Amino acid sequence: VTNAGAAAESDPERLRSLLIEQMTAPVRWTDSVKAVIAAEVDGACEVGPGTVLKGLVRRIDRNLDVRPVGTSQDIAAIAAE
Repeated sequence: VTNAGAAAESDPERLRSLLIEQMTAPVRWTDSVKAVIAAEVDGACEVGPGTVLKGLVRRIDRNLDVRPVGTSQDIAAIAAE
């Protein structure tokens, strides 16, 4: 789900365009999270240090499991599940 379009996208050309648009367009965070929820995704990963995005997601839907992934050990732990 892209922040510029707030929808899932798989077309490479469209993704290229959206990456450029994302640099200047407003972030559609709430719409993006709702799109993930509507797609019945079980969980998400917050890549990088910290858990700011996890907190923002919890304001929208407390049931979506968001896990921080900041190290290779975090990735290994999730992969082992």
